[in-house]
Amino acid sequence: MKKVFYEIDPFNRLIVSNLPGDRRSVVKKFRQVVYGKFMIGKNNALFYEVNKSQGIDVPQKIKFSGRYSLDKGHNLIVTLDKWNNQCEGNRLALKAKIIDAKSNEMSLLVSSKVREDKSLTYIQAYIRS
Repeated sequence: MKKVFYEIDPFNRLIVSNLPGDRRSVVKKFRQVVYGKFMIGKNNALFYEVNKSQGIDVPQKIKFSGRYSLDKGHNLIVTLDKWNNQCEGNRLALKAKIIDAKSNEMSLLVSSKVREDKSLTYIQAYIRS
């Protein structure tokens, strides 16, 4: 299975690209912005729900597996583990603001660009420890 490299741009959009130096790729430096939004699901699973009208070859829902942490600016960092086609150690930095925190859970406010001309602010589901 071909490994995929994921990034998050300054607008909290997911960027999908091939691995640097991946000789199996026909396109030398493939990078694609995928419009959608991040969601936290059951058991703290991180998902990216893709907008349906993009006409691109990615699933409608992308699941990530990894460890959560916060950086100095309180942004959510997800360090991906070895699972499916994601690159182990790949770090996703989701710009967020903490709006509630308790001893074992927190909720985040996330702003994202969901289309070229439309932004969305939403409350991220709770992350529980």
